[in-house]
Amino acid sequence: MKKFALTLVLILALNAAGAIAAAALSDRGEVPFSYWISLIFIAALTYIVHRQLIAANEKRAQLFVTYFMGALTVKLFLSVILLVAIGLTAKEELAFTAVGYMIAYALFTAAEVKDLLPRMKNER
Repeated sequence: MKKFALTLVLILALNAAGAIAAAALSDRGEVPFSYWISLIFIAALTYIVHRQLIAANEKRAQLFVTYFMGALTVKLFLSVILLVAIGLTAKEELAFTAVGYMIAYALFTAAEVKDLLPRMKNER
């Protein structure tokens, strides 16, 4: 679990650096506050979902795929709610935040799958 947490921190730092660079290269100048909120939200959500999936895999490994698909659905649904809320409250920040959020979502999900796949193979 510590290795996964370090991976999350690394992805978080790379996303933050990329957002700062993108804002500096564009005419925006600074990264919107909503982006930082969304980045922390997806990192925390990924960590919580990952812990729950590991616990589910240890309890009933034969239902792991069901738990995994359900967790991804919940994660995606909560992401949509967050982006809609940002769109309603800070419309001018939505484009930057949504693009950055989707990049972070993809990277965090890839890291999660990479960490969970060997655990599934070990259970068989």
